[in-house]
Amino acid sequence: MPEVSLGVDFGSTALRAAFAPPNEQARAVVLPRELWPWPACDILRGGAPPVRFPSVKDLLGEARAEAKPLVVRALRALREGVEKESSCSVGPTAIAVPARYGSAARTELRDAAGEAGLTQVRLVSDSVAAVIGHTAGAGSGTVLVLSLGYGGYEAGLVRAVRGHFRALGYEGAAAPGGASFDTWLLDGVLKALRYAGSWGQGDSDGLSEEDWLRLREVMQRLKEGTSGRVGLPPVGGMSGQVGFDRAKLGELLLRQARGAVDRAAALVGQSGLSASDVDTVLLIGRSTAIGGFAEAAARLGGELVRGAPELLAHGALRYAQRPGGDRDDSATVEACGDSGATAGLAELPLPDAQVLDAPVRVPGIRQARRLLDDGRPMEASALLRRIIDDAQGLLAKLPGLDSRPVPGPDLVSLPDPAPMQDSRPVPVSVLQPSTEPDRAPAQALQNTATAGDWLGLAHEHLDQQRFEQAVHAAHRAWRARPEDPDVFEAMTRVHCDAAAAAAPDPALFEDARRWLVCAHAHDPSNDALRGILVQHSYAHAVELAAQGSVAEAADVLRQCQEWEPEHRQAQELLKKLTRRMGSVHGHRR
Repeated sequence: MPEVSLGVDFGSTALRAAFAPPNEQARAVVLPRELWPWPACDILRGGAPPVRFPSVKDLLGEARAEAKPLVVRALRALREGVEKESSCSVGPTAIAVPARYGSAARTELRDAAGEAGLTQVRLVSDSVAAVIGHTAGAGSGTVLVLSLGYGGYEAGLVRAVRGHFRALGYEGAAAPGGASFDTWLLDGVLKALRYAGSWGQGDSDGLSEEDWLRLREVMQRLKEGTSGRVGLPPVGGMSGQVGFDRAKLGELLLRQARGAVDRAAALVGQSGLSASDVDTVLLIGRSTAIGGFAEAAARLGGELVRGAPELLAHGALRYAQRPGGDRDDSATVEACGDSGATAGLAELPLPDAQVLDAPVRVPGIRQARRLLDDGRPMEASALLRRIIDDAQGLLAKLPGLDSRPVPGPDLVSLPDPAPMQDSRPVPVSVLQPSTEPDRAPAQALQNTATAGDWLGLAHEHLDQQRFEQAVHAAHRAWRARPEDPDVFEAMTRVHCDAAAAAAPDPALFEDARRWLVCAHAHDPSNDALRGILVQHSYAHAVELAAQGSVAEAADVLRQCQEWEPEHRQAQELLKKLTRRMGSVHGHRR
């Protein structure tokens, strides 16, 4: 039986797919609602509101017994329906998931796909799938994908060059998004009812999961409607309507949604680019329809395009059709959070495409660095000189090139950036050379700076405790030589060194955590780096709890568990804090 490729958009509110029977156009399908039920309902004691509405997609990887069977059932129904309609067996399959989708969720998703009969499965990030679908697997340009869906937001910066796609960076979190908007509105409605005296503090205790889900549907209508007035369902003694000033409600929704735009702008800056370098801003997700959101996103780059609902499925289909075995899109970011983090490169050549910027491995330099770290500078020097001699010998064999050594610029003449007033990324313009006459050498250097120059500047900033500038200079080094693994390693090390030096200062703790999250996003497979990040966050949670900031400490601990679910200290402390919040809530009641 012939095979057909399958692309799947693993969404929170819908499971969409695309397939292309032999000699036919691609077709898009949507799984029926009864086979992809959402949302679930988790009742939380002491929360405000005391409930959350995760999707099946959100529950996968959380050790929830009910999640995986639902995914298996949905994917099996999808496979059987495609095979029946195409008279082909389903072969290579690509599933689009958020870049921040955790490793536990990815593993459980792959297992569920296998149980559903999908044996050739790869995962691709939503942003890359969106750009592949938008460009139809061809074309060139830099695309900023801004997704605002039910499960959260994702900003992905992707460069496309004639069928080759490179993920330059990711940023994402569970909020803002449709689920967070719903719970935020629900909390506001319950507070309005309490202020009016029609809702008691303990009335929510008697609501069932079905009651809460009915209330969530009302919040969705309020969010997406044109009126500021909604009728309440007859649950928990409720009746009547709740009204808001629609204009003010729209402004508040936009203010929350605009946070995703601001973080996307920070991502562009952290990648060493500006809005003028972004050719297309691609909007996907239902919540991008919030009034004013598109206008806010338009400042991020060039042409503004709203993607069709089936865009990710078609992009995943093209990804599935490319050769590559079982290799996944490697730009996996397990916890971007609020970091403005940037992921490593994802090389995604499509059929009949040339691989662009193939990595160049230089193991000798890494060995020299290890020798230096071991206190053997003479051996490191000898090894580096051999590498330089070999490189000069190869250059001499290239026709039409001068084989003389190229002198490097003097790092001392690099201008210092202006002092930082806050923790935002250093603007590119800050590193432009001075126009004063006595800084002319620096201006010449700015035009010829190498990755080594930027790394040298980064270490100068570290020595002078200018940590934000150091991280930014490290990003510039990586941008100068993205194919060099040693530059990549040095860049992530600067992040860690900055965080380690800043951590003792309580005022810089959040900045230190942000740099660690960014480093982890660059190299998500680095277990040692993840361990540093988890310990740093756990220590911060302990300090917050000691200060009485129990809710903030609990939030930090939940992020710890996302990165390391088996962290027992974090689990135990979170249980204690949850009990403390519950007892305080009960006492107040």
